[in-house]
Amino acid sequence: MYIVSVFGHSLSLELALQDLEGVIPNQRILAIPLDKEMYPVKINHPYNHEGLNLFFVSCLSSITMLLGVIYGFILYWGPIIWGMIGLAGGACTGLILQKVVQKRKQLELNRSERFDVIIIIRYESQQESNIIRSILSEYSALSITDMNKGFSGA
Repeated sequence: MYIVSVFGHSLSLELALQDLEGVIPNQRILAIPLDKEMYPVKINHPYNHEGLNLFFVSCLSSITMLLGVIYGFILYWGPIIWGMIGLAGGACTGLILQKVVQKRKQLELNRSERFDVIIIIRYESQQESNIIRSILSEYSALSITDMNKGFSGA
């Protein structure tokens, strides 16, 4: 029977492995680091935070269009032309701001790149299972699951 757990690569992972090695033999612990490759998100919808946020761009262009129409009654070319200029200017400004924010978020994400490690532990008794679960919980595992139900491994 197996317990599978996911940790972020950190000092707590090393401490958890050290405590686990004190309880069960080394041969029954398997640590698998996940690939650190990050694939780009291809879905592009208004609330996609990794892609282009069209909601922000459309709000900014609508506001500048409204201001263009309002002040167009005073200015020479009239409200329609100034509304179109406000729409185009707001859309360009929104796209530029969105790209700047997106680049900044990408730089922060690259600096604080987090790697996950999967820990697979084989246990013999329910008492060992309880001890393992308490150790993993103590060191802030991201998730813990027990694979003794419906698992037919080789």
